[in-house]
Amino acid sequence: MKGRRLPPPKMPPPGSGGYRQSEKLFAVVLKDVMDRDEELRDPVAHRKRIAAAIDFEIAERAAELRRREPGIRNPVTQAKKEAAERWGYDNVEALDRWLRRNRTP
Repeated sequence: MKGRRLPPPKMPPPGSGGYRQSEKLFAVVLKDVMDRDEELRDPVAHRKRIAAAIDFEIAERAAELRRREPGIRNPVTQAKKEAAERWGYDNVEALDRWLRRNRTP
């Protein structure tokens, strides 16, 4: 049907093992999101999708750190630090502020 948007795909919970996160897969998904025309018309929806992707990336990385390095302290904080560096934020607090402003309710 023309004019009707499909809902965004549901992501499995981080610990379920549904998607295997990899740099290439994430880059392809992000490029697909950025290429959509609807985001150009609705920047709020675009930011919310990017925020959801970053949240998913943080949760996956934290789960991976818990599995591979069981003795690591604060795996969520470590995952947020890596995501902040990857996404170009100065520190974890700046990333947290942006995510809090753009997260879906």
